[in-house]
Amino acid sequence: MFFVDRCFENKYIYSMPIFSYQIKMYLPECHSLKEKRGVLLSFRSKIQNKFHVSCAEMDFQDIWHSSLFEIVWVNSDIKVGQKMLEELKHFIREEFPFIFTEREEFEIL
Repeated sequence: MFFVDRCFENKYIYSMPIFSYQIKMYLPECHSLKEKRGVLLSFRSKIQNKFHVSCAEMDFQDIWHSSLFEIVWVNSDIKVGQKMLEELKHFIREEFPFIFTEREEFEIL
């Protein structure tokens, strides 16, 4: 499914939905910024390698026990994008049981 953004000189410009998943995490086992950096590096690389998405730490970079992480991907089918969200949540729970999720936000742009 493509969305028609606008018509320009009788040509339609199409765009695909952008999926955004934000996770505010609590990292109780991290006792320094260096430990947190190692955990988040592993977290980011495993998610990027498995799901081929973009992700980054968006806030709390200087707090060793918290992180706000955002994962973003584009897919032409909304149902497939939402299924990927469920797979992503399951993967995070299974692969990183020591990370506690304080808040989650999901948005389709």
